[in-house]
Amino acid sequence: MPTDFKKTFGFDKAKAADGVWVDLGQDTHIKVAKLGTNQYQLALMRHTRKYQAQIRVNRLDPEAMADITAHTLADSILLDWKGVVEDDTPVPYNRQNAYRLLKDYSEFRLLVEQYANDPELFQDQVDLDADIKNSLTTSNGTSSMEETNMSSSLGSTISS
Repeated sequence: MPTDFKKTFGFDKAKAADGVWVDLGQDTHIKVAKLGTNQYQLALMRHTRKYQAQIRVNRLDPEAMADITAHTLADSILLDWKGVVEDDTPVPYNRQNAYRLLKDYSEFRLLVEQYANDPELFQDQVDLDADIKNSLTTSNGTSSMEETNMSSSLGSTISS
């Protein structure tokens, strides 16, 4: 079967820009927007401006790249959080704290990038509903629910 590009590459533009909540476990949640949005592109251009000479000649050091990435993610991707704690102290969400945690904790930065680049998080709800409905439909065209109802009816007919 050919690839349906809408299902594979399409996404909900509102979710992409406004972000979605992701459960990190232990009562910690982050709200991430999708990589590649206009906000992301603008933030990336703004934070790479002073490094253009080094970028052109492939001389950007890893520390500067981490700084650019942390600023860009804090400005456009990591939109909020709940339950973030550092040294047993709750950390309120704000742009400065987001930048600091993204800069100081490279594994957290990579996790935020991974979620922001996960197409399933930003998929159209209509497509998700259709996929769920299709997964419940059996090869004979009836849904699992219809089969359950038919089995129940058949069982009660047989026992009568």
